[in-house]
Amino acid sequence: MKFAVLNSDTAQNRLSDAETNVGAIYMTRSVMNIYSELGIPQDMIVEIKACEVEDYDGEDVILPICIHIPRSHENNSIFKASLKIKPVFLAISMTETKLTEEQINLLKSNQPIGCRDEHTLSIMKNHGINGYLMGCLVTSLPKGVRNINADKVIFSDVPVFAHKYVPEGIKKDVIFVKQEITLDELPDGIGPSEYADMIMSVYKNDARLVVTSRFHAAALAIAYKIPYILITEAYTYRFSWLKRYGNFYTRENAASINWDPGPLDFSVQKRLMKQLAKSQILDALNSIDENNIVMTQNEPSRLNPKDFEKASHNLFNLLSYNDWANVGLIDYYDGAIDFIEKHWQETENTKYAFWGVNNNVEAIYEYITEKYPNAKLVKVYDSKQTIIFRDIISETPENISKNDNIIIFVTTFVAKSAAAKLFNERGLCDNSYYLCDREYINEATFDN
Repeated sequence: MKFAVLNSDTAQNRLSDAETNVGAIYMTRSVMNIYSELGIPQDMIVEIKACEVEDYDGEDVILPICIHIPRSHENNSIFKASLKIKPVFLAISMTETKLTEEQINLLKSNQPIGCRDEHTLSIMKNHGINGYLMGCLVTSLPKGVRNINADKVIFSDVPVFAHKYVPEGIKKDVIFVKQEITLDELPDGIGPSEYADMIMSVYKNDARLVVTSRFHAAALAIAYKIPYILITEAYTYRFSWLKRYGNFYTRENAASINWDPGPLDFSVQKRLMKQLAKSQILDALNSIDENNIVMTQNEPSRLNPKDFEKASHNLFNLLSYNDWANVGLIDYYDGAIDFIEKHWQETENTKYAFWGVNNNVEAIYEYITEKYPNAKLVKVYDSKQTIIFRDIISETPENISKNDNIIIFVTTFVAKSAAAKLFNERGLCDNSYYLCDREYINEATFDN
């Protein structure tokens, strides 16, 4: 029996020119930290790529799961994991509220389920699955030795609408960090994992303040006890417990941003998170082989049911937020609506398609159905899996042709670069597609 970490980094699991999100690598680092504290030696830890989960045929492993499972979850590899993988659901987040019978049975056989947010916890409860509120395990990373003389302000994907509110005294100290980056943007000889380590080093050594729209960027700031400001286009359930702690802003209240927040003391939450994570991993090991306890010196980390319930209850009280039911939208919804209103006529029989399915697809579809009754959804595309949306079975984007006369909404960020390249090769004009995108403050923004 060995232990595993999940490599869900997009650049390792999707198209070669896809974007990589360092937040996924932060999650891997947090699981490795738990293993380290449990005394699990490096030679007992293996890495499994997300694209290999279904076909994994190595030594039996325990695999902690700390990921966001999107709306198109029916074919998610986690629910089809190899029988040689024992999943331990430490901190998952889900958008879709409906689960299949097979998925319910899988989750029940591996309960309790650690949930990153209360929306996901409610999904578990509604299906009779034992779950608890865990938050994000990235916040449990060790604080380490942070440079108390750090004087830089990290801007990590800050929405451009916040530009007019940035004080002049802060602008001179800003350095820009991209959380999502394509492989061809990486420095020579640097892979996604090394890039994530570089970012983590910049946080620890240079940052006196982090300003970001990114969930995991804020989580890393909390872990390192760096003051942070979280600014997003809209509030969604994913940010619910972060919103509880303040320093959270959207368009509606951006004018009132406090640009000098203090650090958040997250020590109690960290301790509880790690207690629960360690206990679940040890329980999984014990359930497989009671005689295969490799970490006898850490056996006190395994909580009895009563203490586990007490710890999870205490953590819930520290993380719960009464506005968690606000699902909200992803940042590019308004841009997609602007595109529609600019190029479409209400009376035209417009044919359109979605590349990828998520929350915004539902919202855009409902908007089109109501305001453009003659428009018709005719295609759904996905490059990696089969998705059924509104009774339309997805097909590969390679089938896209200039002669289709279809307006295509590319609705996933990881597909943006690949879609732009494909559309250019096929000769599609700009008004025949919309690429989901977000505008962030950069050096040029400050120069203007």
